[in-house]
Amino acid sequence: MNSIDIDKVMERFDFHKVQKHMKDNNLTWWDSPEAPTIDNLRSTAYQCLSTVVREESLNCSTGGFLALYLTYPSGSKELSLIFQLEKSYTTKSSR
Repeated sequence: MNSIDIDKVMERFDFHKVQKHMKDNNLTWWDSPEAPTIDNLRSTAYQCLSTVVREESLNCSTGGFLALYLTYPSGSKELSLIFQLEKSYTTKSSR
């Protein structure tokens, strides 16, 4: 994976859709009373994607974005960007 792969993900992602959702639902980030600009959304997403590629880590999550960097047993890799609306999970202790 390299910056070209990050650029492909960024090109395919609909940041306007995310911004519209945030505006329509009065969602903001901690440092502003208004929804982030497209440039802010793009910058935050790019930083998260860059982090997972550079560190070869599984994920990065910030500002509603989730970047995933997956490596499969075949050796193929997947880089994806998600804007999370809701999450629910449960865990069970092995004890």
